Amino acid sequence: TNVCDKTKVGFEITDKSGEFTTVTNLATVTILPRVVVEQAEDASKPHDGTPLTQSAHSNVLSRAIAEAEQMYPGQGASAAGFVDGEGFANVPMTVDSQQIEVGSHANTIDKDAVTVNEKTDKNNYVFIYLPGVLTVTPPLPMGIEAFPTEKFYDAEATNVTYVVTNAQGGVISDAAIF
Repeated sequence: TNVCDKTKVGFEITDKSGEFTTVTNLATVTILPRVVVEQAEDASKPHDGTPLTQSAHSNVLSRAIAEAEQMYPGQGASAAGFVDGEGFANVPMTVDSQQIEVGSHANTIDKDAVTVNEKTDKNNYVFIYLPGVLTVTPPLPMGIEAFPTEKFYDAEATNVTYVVTNAQGGVISDAAIF
């Protein structure tokens, strides 16, 4: 049964032994939505001039239980998360969920573009979407190694050779200064 507000449901209780009278009545049933909390994942990288994005996301069941407990006191655990077989089909991030320069920016789920699988009725759930954080840190340190040169004074320019490497030891440039 899907989420509904105070639907009258008829029932009949019959005693097969014949000792009691058959009872027919109506009961009011309210089906409440379950709570799903989905969070965009965090990501970080050193600055390299390219956009940092992160499309991963995860279900935060503990947060869903807490939110459900606020909505339905005493029922948090039974009111949180998807029912088996139901779930998301696609959880995209917003177009501005990227960071290029050094700093941080929210990684935000595009709630209007989220889709659920064919077994899931969105009306049976309350969705809460939490942002992640995208962080671009300063570039990795570079090393500069200058090779010593020794010579006697000759009134001429002296050349010094050096190599610039990144943090992984890769050569970025090499040159000589005269």
